[in-house]
Amino acid sequence: MRANDRRDQSDATDPVTSAVDPMLESEFTHWLIDHAQWCGWHVTHFRPAMMRSGRWATPLQGNAGFPDLVLVHEGIGGGIIFAELKVGRNKLSDKQQTWIDRLQAAGAEAHVWRPSDMWQISRRLKRLDVPKEEL
Repeated sequence: MRANDRRDQSDATDPVTSAVDPMLESEFTHWLIDHAQWCGWHVTHFRPAMMRSGRWATPLQGNAGFPDLVLVHEGIGGGIIFAELKVGRNKLSDKQQTWIDRLQAAGAEAHVWRPSDMWQISRRLKRLDVPKEEL
């Protein structure tokens, strides 16, 4: 059964229930994008492409290691989130860590998210943990 088939058979009212563990990074990415959009976030994802050399890379101009997703929600508890996604034992590269560190130092909300964080991610995307001063 393909990952999309598993998702199609899940509870359509809440994408959290569609999670399957262990997940491939592509499945986690699809889950997170689907869930974020379901919660009203605007999302962009930079996908890798196969180069002429046969290796995979994410075409960009500038500093490498930019987070996988950028999410934006203008409502209460929203904001801008930068998220690097990792599964299994995958670790951040030095360039990815530099981006996360610099974004956080500049005051941005930047995360490294794993499938084990799905419940916390879901709470954040549903904007359930809104500080009282934002209400």
